[in-house]
Amino acid sequence: MSFEKYINEKGEVGVLVSPGFGAGWSTWEYKYSALKAMEKGLVKLALEKASEAEVEEYINKNLPLLADTYTGGWKTIKVVWLKPDTKFLIQEWDGAEGICLLDDIKFLVA
Repeated sequence: MSFEKYINEKGEVGVLVSPGFGAGWSTWEYKYSALKAMEKGLVKLALEKASEAEVEEYINKNLPLLADTYTGGWKTIKVVWLKPDTKFLIQEWDGAEGICLLDDIKFLVA
């Protein structure tokens, strides 16, 4: 699945996370997490502080794969800016999402 990402004037990629407890945004439908986290139109809506209803309308019109998506996590949506090609994951705990960079993960070695 390919989609356009939102790139700011510094060349950074916008990534959506929902830090509030209760419902995640990108983590609630893992199959489409990249699309929900970085799709250009969704990031633009977050920057414009669009309502949940506006997001649902945008999804229904432009992102049919997400037509039945849960949008409750939009209430606390934030944009995090990452350099292109940064490897990361979005961690979720009780609905609260946060970014974890690959370089920050401390692996155990057997």
